[in-house]
Amino acid sequence: MSLFIDSARAGLEHESNGRDGVDSRGWNRFYGFINAGAYFGTDVYATLGLKGWLPPFAVDQYNHDIVDYLGYGEGTAVLGYDPGQPTWWGGGDVGVKYFHGKSGGWGRQGTELFAQWRPAYDDRVSFWRFTPYIYAQFFHGYAEYLLNYNQKDTAFRIGFYVEDRVHWVERSH
Repeated sequence: MSLFIDSARAGLEHESNGRDGVDSRGWNRFYGFINAGAYFGTDVYATLGLKGWLPPFAVDQYNHDIVDYLGYGEGTAVLGYDPGQPTWWGGGDVGVKYFHGKSGGWGRQGTELFAQWRPAYDDRVSFWRFTPYIYAQFFHGYAEYLLNYNQKDTAFRIGFYVEDRVHWVERSH
């Protein structure tokens, strides 16, 4: 088993839905984040990410109680497969993200389950530098969107995205 710190950062974060008037939602906060994990062998890894923030400032007048629903932090746990010798099935990961509002009880929280898969990248395809991913996400709880942060919601979505992972992998090996 080999331990690693994937990333750590601190900063000022602004989140907004970009709307005006009564539909405007936004907040600013100072935050800290760390993502660490372990490789089990050469292909399987697990990570734990923790993000915490100070009480927000410059909160919109329409969401002054946002920390009652989002709280002061969130945690993410991921289990992944990243083969050292790529095969046709590639790799991917599954994970869960959780946050709990500052209000008492278990009534105000959010949970997101996600899975993503990436087919193996073949170095013979030199003109294509991006790695495609297919993902699925399930969310249940509060604050999936800023506009309805104080309403419980359930959502499922699937999607596709590309990432410049190929060059990251080349630099790390």
